[in-house]
Amino acid sequence: MLADVTASNMDRPSLDSRLNRMCFPVFQPIRDRDGKLFYYEGCVRVIHRDPDAHAELLGIAEKLDFVDLIDLTVSAKVVDHALQANTPAGFNLSVMTIERRADELMSLIARARHLPGGVVVEITETVAIKNVGLIADFCAELRKWNARVALDDVGTGNFEVQDVLALRPDIVKIAMPRTHQVMRDVAARAWLRSIMAVCNSINADVVAEGIDRLEYRESLRLWNVPYFQGYAIGMPQILMKQNDQEAAPTSEMAAPTAVNESNTNVLYRAERVA
Repeated sequence: MLADVTASNMDRPSLDSRLNRMCFPVFQPIRDRDGKLFYYEGCVRVIHRDPDAHAELLGIAEKLDFVDLIDLTVSAKVVDHALQANTPAGFNLSVMTIERRADELMSLIARARHLPGGVVVEITETVAIKNVGLIADFCAELRKWNARVALDDVGTGNFEVQDVLALRPDIVKIAMPRTHQVMRDVAARAWLRSIMAVCNSINADVVAEGIDRLEYRESLRLWNVPYFQGYAIGMPQILMKQNDQEAAPTSEMAAPTAVNESNTNVLYRAERVA
């Protein structure tokens, strides 16, 4: 199936149609230290026997310049779900998508302006920001529609402290490798102190990603990290909960499962495009 969408002879309308059928969001909760929901992140998944096929597809999409088709397809589905559940939610955007499809994105963000707390736009770290002014203007415009900006995976990839200072996001998400390094490395803890100080200076909330064991959350609470995301906080799920209350977290890691036609038809029939 991944080979089909990367065929060189497929035009963009055909590719867009295929991606719309095979891509869908799952929702992972981000919670505060007391378990209260901050928002759900809508993460792309694909109908495939390999549960990690989405990562391969996104990498190919950025290399072959069609990641904007995936981003627009999945973000629209996230907004549809969030409006139906009246639940705070966010979606991921590549820098490439912002550069190419800003006007269409603004239309989508305007539609989501009545969500509790506004929609969260997570800018992903996989592509370096070359035109800071363009991205900053996009962020300023989306805030007019009650949206919030998050920088994803800060500390790995292309996002570091200088990007936080340049874009002044509302939310900074610390990458999973950095989170895990803080547990065992003095230099990583010094980095955490510096990024927390920067975030405090610009009034940005901080989310620690990769909390797959509860002891990680408890350690980071001592460093005043306010929000957490990971398997121990909540597994990705097909549908968001209305009136979400604190889930009973577990310290056990759960393995991701493959998503195929049969289980997606049952769990995701409301959003699947035939």
